Amino acid sequence: MKAGVNATDWNTGKILKSMWKLLDESPARREKYESITESNVYPLPYCGHRWCENENCANRGDLVWDGYVKFIKYLSGLPKSKQPQGKSYLVLKESFNDPLMQAKFKFVEFIASKLNKFLRGFQTDQPMVPFLCDVLKEILSSLLKMFILADTIQKADTTLKLMKIDTTNKNTYKPLDSIDVGIAAKLLVSKYKRSIEFKENNVQNFFKGARKFLFHLCNHMIEKCPLKHLIIRCASCMNPNTLAITSENEISKTKFYKLLEKLVYLQHLTTKVGDEAKEQFGKLIDQVVSKHRDEFAAFDKFNDRLDSFMMQYLLDEKYNSLAKVYILIFCLSHGQSAIERGFNANKQYIADNQAAGSLISLRIIHDHLKSNKITSKTIVVTTEMLKSVKSAHARYEQSQLEQSKQKTTSKKDLKRKIITTEIEEVNKKRLRLQESVTDLVKDADSLSIDAEKKNDMKLLTRSNDLRKVAVAKKNEIRELDNMTKSLILRRDSII
Repeated sequence: MKAGVNATDWNTGKILKSMWKLLDESPARREKYESITESNVYPLPYCGHRWCENENCANRGDLVWDGYVKFIKYLSGLPKSKQPQGKSYLVLKESFNDPLMQAKFKFVEFIASKLNKFLRGFQTDQPMVPFLCDVLKEILSSLLKMFILADTIQKADTTLKLMKIDTTNKNTYKPLDSIDVGIAAKLLVSKYKRSIEFKENNVQNFFKGARKFLFHLCNHMIEKCPLKHLIIRCASCMNPNTLAITSENEISKTKFYKLLEKLVYLQHLTTKVGDEAKEQFGKLIDQVVSKHRDEFAAFDKFNDRLDSFMMQYLLDEKYNSLAKVYILIFCLSHGQSAIERGFNANKQYIADNQAAGSLISLRIIHDHLKSNKITSKTIVVTTEMLKSVKSAHARYEQSQLEQSKQKTTSKKDLKRKIITTEIEEVNKKRLRLQESVTDLVKDADSLSIDAEKKNDMKLLTRSNDLRKVAVAKKNEIRELDNMTKSLILRRDSII
């Protein structure tokens, strides 16, 4: 979505954000806005990375735009010293004369509504990977159909072929006036064509911008979405709705076999488990799906849990290897929404001077209540809970005592660690000195032998000098040994 918005020169993101900011935290300006527009409906806050909110934000932008044009015209007529200062006003001042701005808002809303099916549907902790391929393929296909000729889309009868459509080939583009921009945007363009201000160039630029928006959106989606991965494409065979269609059974088996080969290749499964799962998947379709076809067909991916639904059949001993494959796929992540929601939950519970343990405990309670669908009205207060609450202060005091002991112990451990590190450094220095002494003595002996053979007093003098240096280093070693003993005594005295 962001790739499409940024690709055009419409600046819809900046305009929607500026509409909100111009009135935010300005009661006097809001009052003036209400008196000029005779309305108390305000723009919604726009956020460039919370894409689920774009649909409502664009819809509200279209709803208040006429009033905003009046408001901006009023502000522009004021003396320059009384006009608002800042980028928000300048952005709106540059764009309020755009006759097709509402059509652009409606187009953005139309695209956002298509993407929200995925964004909202997959904001769940439930296993959703088997549905990724079908949903993303449907969205990508519908977006490509908006500006690519129908013949080209029909030829791409598989997911891979759809991903390989050359969006840069202009011969496959629809004529500008045939681009699907949504009914609302189309009606606004038609209304503009009938107006006195009509200029053909504005309409052409609008459709060119819409095509550019769709081109960059589709390219970014093809590049980033997981449809290019074989595991995601083949995991669609686990969709109960697909299994319920008799004509799709052979295709589902082929996809499952490819999925097994990939999992075995990636060493997530052994060849034995893969072969057994292959046989068991065929039995599942022939023996289970055929008997419960109505249940499989009625499965709702956005409201029913796939793991709960499938495990009622896979817990049978004869499907043990197949269950391992299903569990592997169920564990794959389909997004980060659960993690991001966790940040919001943390924000609710974080307080000043709060210990990490307190936050962890609150999150455990929060997650337990949520996973078991427990509310304040449905929770049952048991005797064990009352006893636990009564002994809470005693447990708190015990915890404080343990923490105090732990702090004391950690301080002592830190002191020991510092002394131990110092001992290690001293031992390393002693080892280097010992190696140096050995080399000096060896060289001195060699020089003494040469001096005796050659009757050279200079060599003997050099030999004696080396021995003196060796003696000095030996004295250093003795000092280091004494230092090590005293450090060990200090470390052992820490109780």
